[in-house]
Amino acid sequence: MALDFGQVLTRAWKITWKHKILWAFGLVAMLLAFLFLPLGFAPVISIFFSEDVPFWIEQPVYIFDYFGLFFILFLASFFIGALVQAAISCGVFRAEQADERITFNDLLKASFPLWGRFLGITLLYIGGIFLVMFTYYALQTLLSMLTLGLGALCLAPLQLLLYPFMFVAYAWYELALASTVVNGSGVFEAARRGWQVFRQNLVPIVLITLIMYLGVGMLSGFVSLPLMVPLFASVFAGLNSLEAGRTVLVISALCVIIYLPVLAVFQSVALTFMKSGWILTYLRLTRNVETDVVVSTSA
Repeated sequence: MALDFGQVLTRAWKITWKHKILWAFGLVAMLLAFLFLPLGFAPVISIFFSEDVPFWIEQPVYIFDYFGLFFILFLASFFIGALVQAAISCGVFRAEQADERITFNDLLKASFPLWGRFLGITLLYIGGIFLVMFTYYALQTLLSMLTLGLGALCLAPLQLLLYPFMFVAYAWYELALASTVVNGSGVFEAARRGWQVFRQNLVPIVLITLIMYLGVGMLSGFVSLPLMVPLFASVFAGLNSLEAGRTVLVISALCVIIYLPVLAVFQSVALTFMKSGWILTYLRLTRNVETDVVVSTSA
């Protein structure tokens, strides 16, 4: 089925810009993600500002506590991320259906019934990628051991196929999530619908994926690039002298704190735009805008 890319992208931007309340959900996810920054930099900071050997190196129990806290934060971001995606998707679908005023509380209530489905689809997505990657690298390691490295060289060209696989998996994932919102599909039904839409509309799906995955993704990466500068500056400054490393680290931390709100807003807008694009793409390709509506304003 033909897809008007210009119309989809224009409409996605109009929804993104008009319903700025959707950015709030993206900001929640970004603020949670930013908690990883102080946790990730904590070991570096302790080394730079400790006159002696940091206490966590001498006490291994603190290392286990550190990774335990990291794991808890990861789980929290995983669950909250699914809720954020459900809320934004619901908001986009409502905006496309009636262009009505959308409130934070209404979307939060509407997203809870879809939360478990979004988690299930996300687990399928992550699990599938993990299984493929694990199988490939396990086979590569085994053949390398049995053939003294020759088997690994033979399998190396197959690694190029992992990139198209990731590309297809991402498109299926977004279509499955859209099916959950638009059609009220369960986890496995959404997985089936997503794959069906992908197969029946291969060319337009590939093109919209290039726009969303590569276009928006590369732009987001470019905007995030300034965060890498303070990290490298601190490391290289520390190679010259500890005092210089401390000074650069403090300046870098201040720069990061100032830049984080800018990055948070941009990433929230980008997330809303991408979700809008996928919901609209699914609607245009399936033409199910009059029926199968499950996200009601009273949900």
